[in-house]
Amino acid sequence: MVIDKKKIKYDQWKKSYDIRREKERYDFLKPLSLTFFLVVIITLIFYGIYSGEYKFIAQKTATVNGIIHQPESTHLGKGVHVQKIKYSYKFNNKDYHGSKVLFRSTAVRKKGDSLKLKISKSNPERHKILGFYN
Repeated sequence: MVIDKKKIKYDQWKKSYDIRREKERYDFLKPLSLTFFLVVIITLIFYGIYSGEYKFIAQKTATVNGIIHQPESTHLGKGVHVQKIKYSYKFNNKDYHGSKVLFRSTAVRKKGDSLKLKISKSNPERHKILGFYN
């Protein structure tokens, strides 16, 4: 009699344990997937800010060529050179101007060098330098 009650109680516990175990089988995936999702979102935000792509979210863009008009080199000391360039570009038959500070990781730019810019079609003053050409 006592053995039967223990056996019945054990069988009930085993059944509820198996059901609970099956439910909890993939519970570890919830925090793992949430963490992965957050890492991807943070990475995309960091990339957008660091690369300057945030300027062009939900906007149509175009690429145009520009010309460097006034390069200015400055020596900051201890081998650090900074170059400030002023350039202009055309879009829809209108001239636009911009300037950029280049650090020593880029080559020295000269007057007349070309550069390629990515611009917003709705606001052409919003731009990003894609590359330099001699």
